[in-house]
Amino acid sequence: MEIASVRDLFSALDTRLTESDKVELRALDADSLWKLHFGLNHAIRNLAFYGNTTEPWSGMVDRLVEPDGGSAVLGWAYWKRLRGEEITQADLTAAIERMGFWWMSEEESHTVASDLLTLM
Repeated sequence: MEIASVRDLFSALDTRLTESDKVELRALDADSLWKLHFGLNHAIRNLAFYGNTTEPWSGMVDRLVEPDGGSAVLGWAYWKRLRGEEITQADLTAAIERMGFWWMSEEESHTVASDLLTLM
């Protein structure tokens, strides 16, 4: 499956995850999301980061640079979506900054968050 947007990624995850998996994800609290590194975030890395050259997604992935942090941001966004919570630019910017994208300026974090939102 080609992933050209966050929307495509979320659709692929919706297809691959069972309802039981989704119930478990919804039940997690924000402080437990780090536990998703080898589960959900691993799936995100495989689907979205490794070998995916579909535009405009590959350009977005290049801007996220680091698959572990990028998959954590996208995993957080998927978790919010599963819970029916709004994903705002401010929240997405904070997630990018929280995941250790230390090389990004505040302005660049804001721009990347904005661009990710347009791909949702």
